[in-house]
Amino acid sequence: MTWFFNGESYNPSSDAFGFVYIITEKPTGKMYIGKKRLFKKIKRKGKNVLVDSDWRDYYGSSRKLLENLEKIGKENYHREVIKECTNAASLAYIELKEQIERKVLFDDNFYNEYIGGRLNAKGLQHLREEELK
Repeated sequence: MTWFFNGESYNPSSDAFGFVYIITEKPTGKMYIGKKRLFKKIKRKGKNVLVDSDWRDYYGSSRKLLENLEKIGKENYHREVIKECTNAASLAYIELKEQIERKVLFDDNFYNEYIGGRLNAKGLQHLREEELK
């Protein structure tokens, strides 16, 4: 199963750090909103290097969603990128913004059981500039 972005198969842009996504369970319409980094740091020969994360095969961190995924199969889920982000701060902010705007904690049609994140203004400068336009 692939990720989709704007109706097409997702191919990350060169400056992408990660993305905010929504996973929809096709039979029930139940959804999950989360974020995923495209790369992770690992140590190789004493140096930190970036390698691909498991984003291609990722289905979120919701225990309930993953249990249902095992029961009914990956073909019953649609994975869609909502927004691509260029740094960790914007990734956390956009995820939280989407979760709050969609009221995921108040709507039983979402698997999300908690939300939150650590944010700072410096990492969000480019988003602040977009808001002022």
